[in-house]
Amino acid sequence: MNPDLVQVATVADCPDNSVTIVTVNNKDIALCRYEGAFYALDNRCPHRGGQLGDGRLSGCDIICPLHGWDFDIRTGISRYNHLDSVQTFPVIVKDGAVYLNKADIPLEPSEPEAYLAKWRRPFDDREESMNFIHCLAGGQKTKLEPMVTGRPVPKFDSFLFLPGQIASLSLLDDEPVDASCVIGPNAKRPLRHCANASTSK
Repeated sequence: MNPDLVQVATVADCPDNSVTIVTVNNKDIALCRYEGAFYALDNRCPHRGGQLGDGRLSGCDIICPLHGWDFDIRTGISRYNHLDSVQTFPVIVKDGAVYLNKADIPLEPSEPEAYLAKWRRPFDDREESMNFIHCLAGGQKTKLEPMVTGRPVPKFDSFLFLPGQIASLSLLDDEPVDASCVIGPNAKRPLRHCANASTSK
């Protein structure tokens, strides 16, 4: 057998239509079983780093538990937006065991031994939530963090503004404009404002 193959589960451990998290090369992988077949994909959602393995299957889509982003487990591509995707990895099933090839999976740096290091992802520049939680736990409430996406941010040159159709043509600068206004037209003494007078009876 190929020495790069790593057994990550058994078929008996994975009921149909389920997701579990396995680790190969220090990288978390979402292992899915759907209609008897096995699929593996990167466990981290590209939106905010949510753990896809903690989500659920909806047909052949895996739903991120944080914000509901979905990805086809067979291709890794989002049905909502094909520009969003996660990496997939081939799965080998043999003699009731489930294998992944560690040569297919990029090596992740090992985490240092520290408080909550197992759940922290310090090598992801989008992931500052743990520091934010530590600030809150320490009584600091001044730090703000905007929503961040892994997709490239569009430049202003990419925007195209389409003017809306107006019901009538705009007036030219030298054309007179009726600036009068009536407040309470049904009152006994409504207030009328004209261009050359503040109010009148």
